[in-house]
Amino acid sequence: MKKFLYLFITIIFFIGLALSILFFYGYKYLKNTYPNKSLYINNVQISLNSGESLKVFAKKLKNNGIIDDENLFYLWVRYFSDYSKYQKGPYMFDGKISPIDIDEMIKQGKIYEPVVFKITVPEGFNFKQICEKLVSLNDKFSFNECYNLINNKELIQKYNIESETIEGFLFPLTYSFTKIPTEREVVETMLDTFFKKLPSNYNEEISKVRLSLKDAVTFASLIELESADPNERNMISGVIWNRLRARMPLGIDASLIYGIKDYNGNIRKKDLKDNDNKFNTRMYVGLPPTPIASPSLESLLAVVSPIEHKFYYYVLDYQDKKRHLFSKNLNEHNILVKKLVRSYKN
Repeated sequence: MKKFLYLFITIIFFIGLALSILFFYGYKYLKNTYPNKSLYINNVQISLNSGESLKVFAKKLKNNGIIDDENLFYLWVRYFSDYSKYQKGPYMFDGKISPIDIDEMIKQGKIYEPVVFKITVPEGFNFKQICEKLVSLNDKFSFNECYNLINNKELIQKYNIESETIEGFLFPLTYSFTKIPTEREVVETMLDTFFKKLPSNYNEEISKVRLSLKDAVTFASLIELESADPNERNMISGVIWNRLRARMPLGIDASLIYGIKDYNGNIRKKDLKDNDNKFNTRMYVGLPPTPIASPSLESLLAVVSPIEHKFYYYVLDYQDKKRHLFSKNLNEHNILVKKLVRSYKN
């Protein structure tokens, strides 16, 4: 009898030990490993309804393929999160999603709102082009309402822009809206994005080279429109710096064109000698009065990181018109210009 009792106690002990070990590792898995276990979800939308229990919601997640085990999700939320903080509403799950991602999304109330309007502003677009694109995407928008914002004093003051216009300060990017915005809301979103994207030390860097933010954005807009090949930005920045230091006219036609009213694609001789066009960098030394387009972040950075060289001229490569050839003097430059002209005739 004693042997039987001893055997029984031993069995109970080892069962208890096994259960304790199982509980320990199960607890550890549920607390640390399970919440980070991810599934790949492809645009699945579900809603958490008012008064819906955790069990019902966990089952809904499982049935929609967002989690692979409703019981584990239930236990994890029950013991390691707070279901009372879950906010009702529709949610969209897309990409690599883990239980902890689901938990944080719903506690923070990141409710899904479908995009109803989207606009992509390419790098190098000017304000007029932005307004034209806005109108082309939805007839609700007015070109005049949009374009009149370019020199809106209230906006200029709100964003502390030391310029006569907001040209150049609208960051090129794709913007999505969950309701149809007004022209001003679109513009302010782009202005907000510009100042968010601007590196925190940028003002310090441009002050070292004695540029204001307006001057730096103007400089960057020239780089943007002159560099068809992004790899040339820092080279072109070096040329512009060399010309500025030598007090030479920049001779940048993109700036000249910006100042021509009703430009039709042709630069005429009278345009080249037009003193009334303040953007005529063939006639006026220094940077143009304002930015002429929305520069990329890379062009903004190229302003303060030029490649140091002794080139003062550049022209399209007559063999590869996506790139430029650089020259140290006017004679070298003119030879390359002739080759370029000849290549168009052949």
